[in-house]
Amino acid sequence: MKAVKFFAAALILVVLASNVKAGDDTKAVKSQLTQKVTEMVKFPEFAQENLLEGFVYVEFKVSEEGKIEVVRTNTLEPELANYVKEKLQQIVLDSNDIATGKTHYMKFDFRLEK
Repeated sequence: MKAVKFFAAALILVVLASNVKAGDDTKAVKSQLTQKVTEMVKFPEFAQENLLEGFVYVEFKVSEEGKIEVVRTNTLEPELANYVKEKLQQIVLDSNDIATGKTHYMKFDFRLEK
């Protein structure tokens, strides 16, 4: 089986927060969110086994309770979108987290190493 390379957070993970102060607060949001997402969203086994790869763009909000609510996904691979959505909805942030109440955008890149 080919080795798998996953760049979800490290390579092309973009987190944009609306209505967040620039500077350290934005970096804190990215860092906390990136850490949680990286822990939860890994290259799915079903995709590796079926040689399925692609991008998943996600728009989501973090509720005041710290739950991630996926607003929309965009991809050519619905199986990957469903996987990402399911994993993100399992994440619960501290309700005092600076990310709460904000809209965020992320791009997940699932690629098999050639």
